[in-house]
Amino acid sequence: MIWFRTAFLLLATSIILGAFGAHALKNHLAPESLTAWQTGVMYLFIHSIALILTSHLQQTSGCFGANFSWINRLFAFGVLLFSGSIFLLTTKELHGVNVSFIGPLTPIGGVCFIVAWILAAVSFSLKRKNNSQ
Repeated sequence: MIWFRTAFLLLATSIILGAFGAHALKNHLAPESLTAWQTGVMYLFIHSIALILTSHLQQTSGCFGANFSWINRLFAFGVLLFSGSIFLLTTKELHGVNVSFIGPLTPIGGVCFIVAWILAAVSFSLKRKNNSQ
């Protein structure tokens, strides 16, 4: 399944970026920027695990039904917008590109995460309710 491969690659990316932040960036970023970087890494890691979890549950029980693709798309899009924008914003002094215009993408990515989790909860609950009838 493509979502498993995507999740595994995102997990590897989170480890690489976490190590990069802890070692290569620690002397170049202000403490608050380094904290923001680590937040981006943490959300990347958590939602990569979420992709594995939802994919496994869907594959073994079909518990998300037709909403499965939307749930995982929202997780992936959230990672791109939330974590990606944080990575670019926290390193803007290092790469010298004015990326301030992407600031609004961070909360949009957060909304993608929230909607995905709510859609997963609702889909899971409806599927269980339909199976028990």
